[in-house]
Amino acid sequence: MKHHSHSPRIGAQYIRSLLSYLVVLAIPLVLLISFYSFRFLSKYYDEVYETVDLELQQISSNFENQLSTMESILGQLSLSGSLQQITDSATVLDLEPMIQYLSIFTSTNPFFADVILVLDHIPYVVTSSTTSEETYFFKTLLRLEGVSPSELQQSFRRPDRSFQSNAFLQNRSLNNRTEAGSLFMFPIFSDYNKRLGSLVFHIKEANLAQLIGQRLESYQARVSIATSDGHVLFSQGPELDPQTKQLTRSYCSGRWVYTAVIPDSLATFAQVRTLIREFILIILVILIISGVLIAILQRINYRPMHLLNVRARQLNPAAEGRDELNNISSTLEFLSTQLQCNIEAVKNERIIRLLSSLYASKEDFNMDCIDLDLELTEDRYQVSIVLFHEPIPTIADVVSMLRTFFHPISFFYAQHSFSANQLVLLYTLTDDQSISLQYLEDARKLIETTFKSTVTIGFGTLVTSTSTIADSYLQAASALEHRFIKGNSTTIGFKDIEPLQKGSPTYPHKEFELLNNAFLAQGIQEIRESIKRVIDYIDHTELPLYLVRSICFDLVHMVNAHNPTQSRDFIELSGGETAQEIIAKIKTWHDELQIQMRTGDGPTIEEMISYLDENALRCDFSVFEVAEYFGMNLSTFSKYFKSLTNQNVIDYTLTYRISAAKLLLETTDFSLKDIAEKVGYYNLSSFTRRFKSDQGITPSEYRRLKEQRRL
Repeated sequence: MKHHSHSPRIGAQYIRSLLSYLVVLAIPLVLLISFYSFRFLSKYYDEVYETVDLELQQISSNFENQLSTMESILGQLSLSGSLQQITDSATVLDLEPMIQYLSIFTSTNPFFADVILVLDHIPYVVTSSTTSEETYFFKTLLRLEGVSPSELQQSFRRPDRSFQSNAFLQNRSLNNRTEAGSLFMFPIFSDYNKRLGSLVFHIKEANLAQLIGQRLESYQARVSIATSDGHVLFSQGPELDPQTKQLTRSYCSGRWVYTAVIPDSLATFAQVRTLIREFILIILVILIISGVLIAILQRINYRPMHLLNVRARQLNPAAEGRDELNNISSTLEFLSTQLQCNIEAVKNERIIRLLSSLYASKEDFNMDCIDLDLELTEDRYQVSIVLFHEPIPTIADVVSMLRTFFHPISFFYAQHSFSANQLVLLYTLTDDQSISLQYLEDARKLIETTFKSTVTIGFGTLVTSTSTIADSYLQAASALEHRFIKGNSTTIGFKDIEPLQKGSPTYPHKEFELLNNAFLAQGIQEIRESIKRVIDYIDHTELPLYLVRSICFDLVHMVNAHNPTQSRDFIELSGGETAQEIIAKIKTWHDELQIQMRTGDGPTIEEMISYLDENALRCDFSVFEVAEYFGMNLSTFSKYFKSLTNQNVIDYTLTYRISAAKLLLETTDFSLKDIAEKVGYYNLSSFTRRFKSDQGITPSEYRRLKEQRRL
């Protein structure tokens, strides 16, 4: 037997189980990581978006408040009457009151860097700090990138409101410093809707930048204010790389759009991602540690399966794969098949004994087969032998078909180990049932049609006791031998060939008559000499094979009829292929018979009990086996055993088995199926039935009762 190491070897089931546990562990952890990472990051981004939106709304509110202030100043100027005075002025000195008027607005509102008044009918420009000629103002004091002085001057005369960004105004009141900013231009109309000029507000970029809150600055946001048609008024903040990921939020209010662009690589975001990575790393470490612990525990828990796998590979040579479950499963199927084969083999052996007339009565047979679901209920029997000339089909299929065909007639079937192409059928018939030769011929044709095989059937006569079943069997065998005369693919009854067989001039009628007389006279020496004369006759006479076999059958049958023995060789005579083989078998049988006829006194009670105790717990044990061992037939042995022990042999066997079962139930944790096999029962149902019949409770109830008493 191939040697297998008992040290655990990693197999497919171990790997599958380990991976299953790891997957079960990993899935919730991955979901946990994904869920909380997403939720945390999403929540943080939502907070950032909410803050940015609020900041943009605040910028919008502040900016539009300043626009409202500009419109209010324009309204005040129009209503004050000052414009009419300026229009009538002829000199610069006359514009001094307007300068003071405009300076009020710049001094009270730091948001305005300067307020500029340009009238269409005077050649001067008035600011909150000075007055200058219009031409000089646009050429020297005010510049607009990309726009010529004349174009800039012309833009101040537009009839609608407008603004200009990137405007540079020189403030001579502040050391002539030039200040960049944006211009907001509002046209001035008279009561009669006549354009009088423009009021322009110069807003420094620094003042616009003050609109941006500190939170946006902390986000390193680039904030812009633009019109709805995309013309940018103001943009403040660090320049962003267009290749980097950016977060953009916008807020619309009227004609203005406020936009904040935040770099996704912001340090705050990076910190959040670092925290998430640390969280993921911790979970992974937990997963690895848990995986190692699972692997160790799985290794420990795997050992019983490994031992089962090792045992399975020892019991089943075909279980050599890496998959332990497949090995164990295939071994269980293998053992189940072996067990079933063993049961069928035991049943087959009992039926062969029945065919050999080794049971004196049907009661003896039923007692010997008490746990095999074999039982004789009738006293009329008939035997046929089905010979397959091609490889025999599946016996189960043939038997199943024949059971349907012969219904309601029941039968037992058997196969000889020496003649696997023969199927022996033993019919058990009620008083109103019979089997005709034509009935068997129809069955033969059905077998040939169904299984595409050439079939010949030999058929014996009806007998009325188990002690004469062998007669019907021998007749069926003799009938089958006549296929060499009648041909294959036929159904041959013994009644058809009996006149030919007995009427043969070479049949030893005289020798058989002398043997019968010797048995009647009960002379041992005469019996021996008569048997030897029959054997010498077939040994020294040229006889056909079927006649040699028939004479040998008749010889064994006559001996068994007068002096039952335990030999089954007369059945095995049907397996001989030549006359010489059959003669050799009958000589061996004769030698064994001589030994049996010299046997002295019967066995002692100690010898019988010892043999029973040693063998009664085997599943294939039979009381017939005991009788055979001590050289008796079953009926004689049963009477002999009871005379010495005042107990039937089968009762002793059952009591011994139940006692052994009770001991195992009390002292071990074996399964009920294992206990059943250990005390001689192939199947659990038979064991349970016998145990309850003897004890009044089932084995499981008995075990539970004993455990409760111990507690």
